[in-house]
Amino acid sequence: QIMADTRQRLPLRLSVMSSLLVLAVSTPRIPVAAAKGLSLSRKMSAWGRLMAGSSGSLRRSSVVGLRAATSKAVGASGGGGALEGKTAFVTGSTDGIGQHTARRLAAEGCKVVLHGRSQQRLDKAISEIRRTTNNPNIEGYLADFESLDEIRKLGETVRSDHPCINILINNAGVFNPKNRKTKDGYETTWQVNVMAPFLLTHALLPNLKKSPKGRVIIVSSISQSSSLDFDNLQQQKGYSAHNAYSISKLADAMIAYELADKLQGTGVTVNTLDPGTVNTKMLLEGWGPCGISVSDANDQFWLATSPELENTSGRYYVYRNERTSSRFAHTPANRQRLWRELEDSCGIRFD
Repeated sequence: QIMADTRQRLPLRLSVMSSLLVLAVSTPRIPVAAAKGLSLSRKMSAWGRLMAGSSGSLRRSSVVGLRAATSKAVGASGGGGALEGKTAFVTGSTDGIGQHTARRLAAEGCKVVLHGRSQQRLDKAISEIRRTTNNPNIEGYLADFESLDEIRKLGETVRSDHPCINILINNAGVFNPKNRKTKDGYETTWQVNVMAPFLLTHALLPNLKKSPKGRVIIVSSISQSSSLDFDNLQQQKGYSAHNAYSISKLADAMIAYELADKLQGTGVTVNTLDPGTVNTKMLLEGWGPCGISVSDANDQFWLATSPELENTSGRYYVYRNERTSSRFAHTPANRQRLWRELEDSCGIRFD
């Protein structure tokens, strides 16, 4: 079935790439030239691809403090399922690919923990997923990833509330046309896309290790850069939205590779992927429906649940096919330098 789905989607995805090429050439407001360091084909796909991981735009909620968005549900999924008895946490899951992935997990009987920045959207997502899947075991938490304190509180609260986590999907991400700093003083794209999953995964590792086969997914992108300038991680040399996004997605892949190595023998696997060119809210606002439907964006669900990947770790997937990042990303010295930078900036140490 997986191969059949892939064959059916290939013509559409080729069409999507052609559409993005036409848009890039004919639409002046798409600054393709700003994507320094990318090949022409990757520049053409950058705007569409980069939106794929950005379904959860995270800003400060008006709610003070961190709490479960609704009272905890009791009981099993109405129809049971292959994932009954398991717990999954999906960040950036109040809309887009994150919510779609959460819904698919819930439909298989999984207890699903959502995350968002808006109480209203979080409550709505919880209600819709419960209703459409007949699974009452859906919870949610508020946190603004532009605040390191809120990320820490989120990790502490989820760790306390859910002693065993089987699946962690670091889906939340942003693309910022303008340079903005967080309250912690970091470039926003870097903090939300890179520091947040690094810090949150660290907080939840003890819970993931309690699962017989814990899975961590860090969402990257085909628009990931080929290298990092460690003297420009915060865009000190002049802001480029494309560069900020592409280096963040390379860093995500490097974190996945390094963490996979560190967790060998623990039973926890770590993988990364490009989720595809998908008609998320931001893509639709910019160019209209030039990608696949969100309802067809199933690669994150596949990576989180496929039995054939149960023991696979440290891999990068595009359209469910294994791909290789740049040589830079696979150089141990580069990964370890990034790791040290993130440990220092987040104020943590991985055991």
